[in-house]
Amino acid sequence: MQSIQIKYLPATNTKGARLKATCEAGSFIESRDYQLEVKEQALALAFKLANQKLDWKVKTFSQGHFDGCDYFNIIE
Repeated sequence: MQSIQIKYLPATNTKGARLKATCEAGSFIESRDYQLEVKEQALALAFKLANQKLDWKVKTFSQGHFDGCDYFNIIE
């Protein structure tokens, strides 16, 4: 079982707000998409990290909150 943690990175003087997906195998950062709810974008980002960057071909996640991250996703 693998966990992908999603953190909200607030805007800085030089960059807009972003979301960062992280797991043992790697990470992926994406600009905040204000057309989506943060929860929706967090789930989509977890799929992008797993399926596009890591080539895991994941179809389902369980999503929730955990200390130290805004969202986490469990891959079964």
